Amino acid sequence: MPWGHRSVSKSYRSGGTSAWSTAGETASLRNACDQYDLTEEQVVAANIPCQWRSCHGNRYAVVKLSDMASLKRQLAVQAKEDQKKALIEELGEEGYQKKMAEEKAKKEADAAVAEAKRERERAARGLVTSL
Repeated sequence: MPWGHRSVSKSYRSGGTSAWSTAGETASLRNACDQYDLTEEQVVAANIPCQWRSCHGNRYAVVKLSDMASLKRQLAVQAKEDQKKALIEELGEEGYQKKMAEEKAKKEADAAVAEAKRERERAARGLVTSL
């Protein structure tokens, strides 16, 4: 063996396909919380699995980013359901349905206005290029 050559165990030589050993699939708990706008308490409450690593004697938790993304989605769905329940308590079921219909009509009207504006811009560009 040449000088400086180290024998590498088989587990590291093959590269591994685990998310824990794939670059970009994990992050420290603090960085993952910052990236997904979550708190460490939310992650602990959700019981997200982690691995503990250390650098210069300082221990830190490492989590899978896919787990953090799924937690973010779950919390968003839960927040939306809580908001819906609060609106139903405030307005009643009929009032909630009426409000949702009004919001849907407003979105459709806004989309129609935006589409008309795009059509006018396309037409204006067509006239400019034809001159």
